[in-house]
Amino acid sequence: MDTGLFTLLIFTLLGGTAASISIMKFAVQLGGKIEDRKKNSEFILYLVALILLGVGLFASLLHLGQPLRFLNGLSNPTSMISQESYWSIGLGVLLLACVLLAKLKGAVPQALKGLTAFAGAGLLVVSALAYALPMGMPGWNDGSTVPFLALANLVLGAGVIILLDKTEAVQTKTVSALIVLEVALVIASIGFMINLATVGFGSLLVPLTIALFVGAIAPVVIAAYRTTTKAPATTLIILIAVLAIVGLVAVRIIFFFAGVHL
Repeated sequence: MDTGLFTLLIFTLLGGTAASISIMKFAVQLGGKIEDRKKNSEFILYLVALILLGVGLFASLLHLGQPLRFLNGLSNPTSMISQESYWSIGLGVLLLACVLLAKLKGAVPQALKGLTAFAGAGLLVVSALAYALPMGMPGWNDGSTVPFLALANLVLGAGVIILLDKTEAVQTKTVSALIVLEVALVIASIGFMINLATVGFGSLLVPLTIALFVGAIAPVVIAAYRTTTKAPATTLIILIAVLAIVGLVAVRIIFFFAGVHL
């Protein structure tokens, strides 16, 4: 894989994870305010999301070859790269505000979390469409690409939250959300895998199946086991999150290979 393709992968992987962190953090707290007893969980979480997005944006500049091309790209609002840039910049500004408020005030207002989640959702949708719409990439040019990619990103975001946000109520609700997302991802993957087999990318089916087993199926099985055992809940929760992250990073890499010609 050449440097240009690698930097594109880094941008989509890290940017999508940062966006998903903001979405899932807001979603799991829709039912009411959850007190951050650790006092720095939100600060750490939003800081990590901001760093991931920053590294991803830097990688996108390298992908363009000439960083100044980034400014030229912004001049065409109808292009997908421009729309990704707009949403990324907006998300970055909002994440920075979340980091500052979490550090200085000890909490992020729910309204700001909602705006940040909205920006994250915009970035996820635009990024997924950037893969699905351009012609000439049969592995990506399918209606299954958008839900498959969006769900894969959301699972990653939920996994990161479980690891970094030590607030018990947040972890519990995020694990529940993660299981629902993983079941939906497995269902969405069926259409994506059928398309891969149809357009001649059948060689990716085995590694994709293994990655989905690690990142989506195994965590669901462990979550079910958790309800029937006296094993330490924290250990199983961490295992669920680690498997989800490792498996879905692999899924995202395999997804990328479905559209590039190595």
